[in-house]
Amino acid sequence: MSDPNNSVLQDECFYDDLEQTLETAWMLLSQAATDRHSPMHTPVLASISTDGKASARTAVLRHVDRQNHQLRIHTDMRSPKVAQLLDRSQCQVIAYHPSHKVQLRMEANARIHNADPTARSIWNDTPLSSRRCYLAEHPPGTPSPVPTSGLPEAVAGRVPDASESEPGFSKFAVLLITIDTLEWLYLAARGHRRARFSWTADNDLKSEWLTP
Repeated sequence: MSDPNNSVLQDECFYDDLEQTLETAWMLLSQAATDRHSPMHTPVLASISTDGKASARTAVLRHVDRQNHQLRIHTDMRSPKVAQLLDRSQCQVIAYHPSHKVQLRMEANARIHNADPTARSIWNDTPLSSRRCYLAEHPPGTPSPVPTSGLPEAVAGRVPDASESEPGFSKFAVLLITIDTLEWLYLAARGHRRARFSWTADNDLKSEWLTP
């Protein structure tokens, strides 16, 4: 069976059709949230640091909510990006699929959930192997004199049980990223295609072609 992530995207339905272009964008994002082999499973999340500099990193796309044009990412509450997004919620998410030749650039606003019912519900569905990441003793980016995973010795090299993982909940943060503008770029030998989709506060959609 061929790998859909390595196949060429068939563009007959969307090449000159704005509605189908947006459909394809959502399809790629939805697939990426559930397929860890998709190149779009690990988009770049860019924010603005507290000293005004650009700050970007790779994140893992966990869920896509098309109705609310929303992405979900998990992170450590102590990470610099949380402080940045609390200070200024505006961010960008960029995903690229090299086989399909599609780039999605999304302007968005992030809302952070920590130690609340939303975070608890998602934490309860998070595998123990993933919960272990939040048991790190020091915040991400803390200097260390030696190579380290940051994990306590008691759980280093093994998956904790549910009770052992529970102290990590206080450090578990859910980023709900609401897309205001999604920009599509498709690279094609016969001519590139670029489009922009924008949502108003009332959820009205504006769609338009752009010059690539």
